[in-house]
Amino acid sequence: MTSSKVALITGGASGMGLAVAQTLAPKGWTVHLLDFNKAAGVAAAQSLPNSQFHQVDVTSWKSLSGVFAKAFSYQTVRVTYKSNYQYPSQYCPIYSASKAGVIHFMRSIAFPYHHTSGIRVYATCPGTVRTNLMNADEWTTFPEAYFTPISRVASAVEMLVEGGDMTDAWGRTVHEGENYGLAVEINADNVYFRDGTEFCDEAMRVVIGATSMENHLARLEEHKAQQNGGL
Repeated sequence: MTSSKVALITGGASGMGLAVAQTLAPKGWTVHLLDFNKAAGVAAAQSLPNSQFHQVDVTSWKSLSGVFAKAFSYQTVRVTYKSNYQYPSQYCPIYSASKAGVIHFMRSIAFPYHHTSGIRVYATCPGTVRTNLMNADEWTTFPEAYFTPISRVASAVEMLVEGGDMTDAWGRTVHEGENYGLAVEINADNVYFRDGTEFCDEAMRVVIGATSMENHLARLEEHKAQQNGGL
């Protein structure tokens, strides 16, 4: 019997993506591992229950869309996995900037996705996690005492995809129904819900609020009602 809980995990053959798969698969999730490394992906899928590997190039929409179509053709997909972090890095500024962009993108789509389709969107922001991103010599420049366990990243992702009320290390609780659009920082054994940038003044709050999909959806619904009324 196919599980109703389905995960598509990019980078699922190694590192944090594989750790998430190893957490979800034994708990009844059907897991699709998306990765470019065929040998590692096949080995990972063979080691996990309820898992399939798909070789993809994440820079190619054609490659990704083919896998999405295959998964959606017979299952309801509940979650995709993405990671990023929040702080500027002198060591890798372009990489750091791209990850900061993911947080803004997540916050921009969170309301319309949840409002129109019931899809909860998050950005996970791990601290320093030892993965295959760098070699052993490069990792020695980081203080090992402050590494974040990869298992903690996986358990945080599990909390997000399962949903319900969530509480962070500061004691802040986000209740079910409001538990979307979160930037979730994971550092050491702690999880923090990070707020977006505060508005500089009331005028900026009003201007940005005017661009919200909530306002535009109301306008579009009014327009459709007028059109339907004229038929």
